[in-house]
Amino acid sequence: MMRDNPLYENQYNRYLSERRDLTYILGARCKDGIVLVGDRRVSRGYGSYEYEDKIFSDVPSVVIGASGVVSLFDKFRDEISSIALSNRNIPREDFVREAEKIVYKLNTEYAERTFSRRIDLLVAYGVLRTGRLLYITPRGVGEVVRRYQVIGSGEPYGAYLLRRLWRNDLTMKQVAVLGSLIIRHIEENELDEAVGLGKEGKPQIWFNADWPLAEEFDKLDDAQKKALSTREVAIEEQTEIQKRVEELYPKLEENLKGITL
Repeated sequence: MMRDNPLYENQYNRYLSERRDLTYILGARCKDGIVLVGDRRVSRGYGSYEYEDKIFSDVPSVVIGASGVVSLFDKFRDEISSIALSNRNIPREDFVREAEKIVYKLNTEYAERTFSRRIDLLVAYGVLRTGRLLYITPRGVGEVVRRYQVIGSGEPYGAYLLRRLWRNDLTMKQVAVLGSLIIRHIEENELDEAVGLGKEGKPQIWFNADWPLAEEFDKLDDAQKKALSTREVAIEEQTEIQKRVEELYPKLEENLKGITL
């Protein structure tokens, strides 16, 4: 068997000892659009970490966040980027279907070599006025997310906070604060060593806003129209979000420490 071969021993142990390589990404359907929030820590070797983007957009109005084996993520990114470059006008729905096919193909092809470790995705994309959020399972099936979905090994450590603080009327910016708060809580309390933000201390945040009706859109100024574009949040927005996290985090930790037995 492959796992009895000493050539595979180190890689096998690495996959056994780490639940995921890409570790906390929150996708949520908000009252004004869809937001994706992710940490930046990536494992590229046993016990070593780098800090990279896990959320990206190769096609306008389509944002993808990935969790799972880094080597498979890299292969996925190469293949999906190649499709985007070869057909820049590909319909968003077709692009998403290609992503589903690639996820299934890679997970199936490399199942033995990664000891069944896989990748899965969160995909946000515009559909007419209201965007859509999909969870693409490791078997390449896109499931519509109507509230929120988290992928990565950090999911159980933030589940309580997410359930406790979630409201259906939250905006994208408020959920960006919530996701950032959860990632910081996981990292600072060392709940999952594979979740982290690096020296900058800022997560990746992407907004995919819902659009108004055409006649309403035409009345907007340039700044308002730009705010509706699918985008990674600007420095000013990121600073505002992190300022709110700084205000809330001490309250969160104090409440958790408030019980003594």
